[in-house]
Amino acid sequence: MQNYLKYLLIAIVSVVIYASSLDYEAVKCDDTRLIEHYTDKNNTQNTFFSEFTKSYMNTDYYRPLVNISFRLDAAIFGDDAGDYHKLNIALHIIFCILLYITVSRLSDSETLALIAAMIYAAHPMFANAVAWIPGRNDIMLGVFGLSAFLFFDNYIDSKKTKDLVLNTVFLLFALFSKETAIVLPFLFLTYMFIRQSKSLNWKTHRLLYIAWASAIIFWLILLFSAEKGESANIFGFGVFFSNLRVISEYLSGFIIPTDLSVLPTYSMFSSLLGSILLLGFAAWIFFADTENKKMAGWALLWFILLILPTTIFKRGNADEWNDYLYCRAYLPLAGIVMMLSILIKDKVKNLNKMMLFSIGLLPILLLAYINYNHSEAYSSPVNFYDNAISKDSTRAYYYQIIGNYFTEKGKFEKAQAYFEKAAGNQEGYYKRHFQLGEIAMMKKEYSKAIGHYKDALRLKPDEKNLMFALSQAYISAVQTDSAKSVWTQMTEKFPDSPEAYFELFNLALMNFDYDMIDKYGKAIVKAKFQNKVLSGRLNAVAQEAFKEKALRDAVFFWDYAYAMDTANYKLLKYISGTYYVLLEKDSTRKYYNLFKEKGGSFSQAEEDTYTKFLN
Repeated sequence: MQNYLKYLLIAIVSVVIYASSLDYEAVKCDDTRLIEHYTDKNNTQNTFFSEFTKSYMNTDYYRPLVNISFRLDAAIFGDDAGDYHKLNIALHIIFCILLYITVSRLSDSETLALIAAMIYAAHPMFANAVAWIPGRNDIMLGVFGLSAFLFFDNYIDSKKTKDLVLNTVFLLFALFSKETAIVLPFLFLTYMFIRQSKSLNWKTHRLLYIAWASAIIFWLILLFSAEKGESANIFGFGVFFSNLRVISEYLSGFIIPTDLSVLPTYSMFSSLLGSILLLGFAAWIFFADTENKKMAGWALLWFILLILPTTIFKRGNADEWNDYLYCRAYLPLAGIVMMLSILIKDKVKNLNKMMLFSIGLLPILLLAYINYNHSEAYSSPVNFYDNAISKDSTRAYYYQIIGNYFTEKGKFEKAQAYFEKAAGNQEGYYKRHFQLGEIAMMKKEYSKAIGHYKDALRLKPDEKNLMFALSQAYISAVQTDSAKSVWTQMTEKFPDSPEAYFELFNLALMNFDYDMIDKYGKAIVKAKFQNKVLSGRLNAVAQEAFKEKALRDAVFFWDYAYAMDTANYKLLKYISGTYYVLLEKDSTRKYYNLFKEKGGSFSQAEEDTYTKFLN
């Protein structure tokens, strides 16, 4: 079979399995936020090259090529989540073709390589990378990482500068796709040492070392100079050691992919099974022929080393979320495929090609069937989190997300059912009570809302959003004094937060309580809080006061209006004009000059009037 026909077969398997993803919704697991981020013109107003100065979606990750790929998606497809899968599928096909080329070199068997590539194309574990939009990070790492390896393999045979340049370029692309790529040079050097059985001395390979060092230094310079967001992760040795079991979990899921979760959590059975498999593979390598032993060991090292960088951190909310993601094993598990191909190549070399392919077709069809059904879990938020719940029903947050989804759809009864379930699955889960309060507010059942918010606050007494929600429920229930009491508590607990100050100021304004207006107005000005809506209201009150010839009141309100919206320097003109009417020369001059400093301009008649008055 010609290579292009093999490539076509790999592509057909991938497309048949994942074509339905083109109609999938965003599942509200990073993908929704991702699409919103890249369709927001404020985040994409500069050139594509500007992505090299930014982090990935305002996180502490640095993945500019991934940024660019999503910007292209957003520019072409807008907010249609289904279309974002097109590039994921295309990249998956490319990776599987590259894997075919890699395995054919390592096993000297194109048929074995085709089976390996089609198994990868069909494997349900990788739905997490292909059918889930944010999995693209790992597919891009895979495509560029494997490309770098193939050109490196060419280079150690040919010593051609072209192969070295392409190896270095793809290594850099891999680094720009995901930080895990930093371990690739070590794997390449280990591979070269095994193949050539020579020392890795400086003189022999100086061009290689210089090229890699230059690429890594260039990447590090851009990495450390890029604008980063806050980290949502926890790091440390404790995290690292607790996460090491993910190696066994990945191996278990890859060999026996019958109980996959979209958001996997650690399982004693999976960890134990994976550990047995790992020890079994290590023993197999140990007793293998000398010719294959080292290379099979290197392939197993590929699997382990590419996983290790992901074990040094965990999400800060891992206790209510997931322990790991299958997409992170996308490139590492290629090492297991390489290892198995190397170990069995001698055992199948005498088999007829068609017979070998026929034997391999059975696991391919089985995996394709499992994947076709499993991929449906990525089609909507409900399917996604229902799948996660079916694998681990103890995570209350999964119920919460579906409840939020039904709330947005206006299906309050369904939402309420999921929020009720959330409480029984995680002790002290305050968010369940909060969401029930939100539903009660939407249904205008304000007394119920107040009760739910109070229940939530008993579990989380210092949660600002809960306190504010309770205050709004009190306002809706026309219990103004209770709302005021909550806002006062908020100003004491959260002095750097504007919400309560604005509400107290607004309440004072409604009652024309000048003492309280001045008290909270000064607090707002001191903290430099800004609120255009409240500024607009103050402006309207000031305009009305001016018409009623209450000039001191007008100045009072305009002064606070400007403090709450300093971009609206037109207010300074009103203040200077009012002081002119009051015949207060010093105050008129102050606001006249400030208005002009901000870029304001007067008509010629106004200029003449002010000049005559101020001089």
